[in-house]
Amino acid sequence: MRDFLISLLSCPECKSADLKIKSVKRENDEIVSGEFHCSCGAIYPIISGIPRFLKSHRLDITSKDSIRPSQVQKMFEYQWKKWGKDKIIFGRSKEETRKFFLGLSGSGIIPEYLKGKIVLDAGCGHGLIAEIMAEFGAFSIGLDLGDGVVIAKSRVEKYPNASIVQGDILKPPFKRSIFDYIWSNGVIHHTPDTRRAFSRLSEMVKTAGYLDIWLYPKKGIAWEVSQKLIRAVTTRMPPKILEFFCYLAAPLLSIVPTFSKTRFPKNSWRECAQVIFDWYSPKYQTHHTTQEVSKWYEEEGFGSIEVLNLPVAISGRKDKNEAN
Repeated sequence: MRDFLISLLSCPECKSADLKIKSVKRENDEIVSGEFHCSCGAIYPIISGIPRFLKSHRLDITSKDSIRPSQVQKMFEYQWKKWGKDKIIFGRSKEETRKFFLGLSGSGIIPEYLKGKIVLDAGCGHGLIAEIMAEFGAFSIGLDLGDGVVIAKSRVEKYPNASIVQGDILKPPFKRSIFDYIWSNGVIHHTPDTRRAFSRLSEMVKTAGYLDIWLYPKKGIAWEVSQKLIRAVTTRMPPKILEFFCYLAAPLLSIVPTFSKTRFPKNSWRECAQVIFDWYSPKYQTHHTTQEVSKWYEEEGFGSIEVLNLPVAISGRKDKNEAN
């Protein structure tokens, strides 16, 4: 992790910003190991250059109190360890992902705006967007729940203005009103409470800062019912078994549209299987409408709300922050 990150962090349990970093070990200009100590007694390790702010990583609890990774965490860990270093992810190369990012962010988010800003990719997955924002000159942070953060870190570690953090969006390890820009694409609908996750993101945006999100849209009743029935089976499968069936199903993407525009045979079996796995693996998956999510922005004090060119993709500028 990079030093600029230290002043942005807080304890996810008590929200105290009184974190002390101890037992620091450095390699070159990076902190590769150490511990964050909170005044509430919590201790969070830095492992392989990544601060780990999950309850299961707290060093002050006994093994009997530790928690098992959630199903969602395990499935995304499997996905990014399997596909996270590929050159084509969600059907897009890095250059195509850069164009996708600029095309799906609000009109105020241009490379010139991002330079020198403090930004967060909330649910960074493979880390490619965090890397792209770092290339634009932002102080770029990627946050994710699972051990796939190791893959994300491998993408950004050459940038002195980028760091990766392991943590939960519902209990984010960051101070309030700290980010100039938050991007969260296809993430918070995989939490147990999408609306609460949105609120947690909102709390971290500065006044006059921006929040851009994309969520799965609601479709017709036949689609919604059929997908719930299929996912009732797939979300219970071991990831290796599900992966096998995702490869078998890859040719179906020649007729079934995807949000990422991944299609068979334009994209390979492997690329198609990754997109199918992403859809059918996590336990939590909610679908929303533009009107519903726009109302969330209004309730959280955002103005300049833009409906972007993919349902349900919305950008907003924070007009005010509630008092802590």
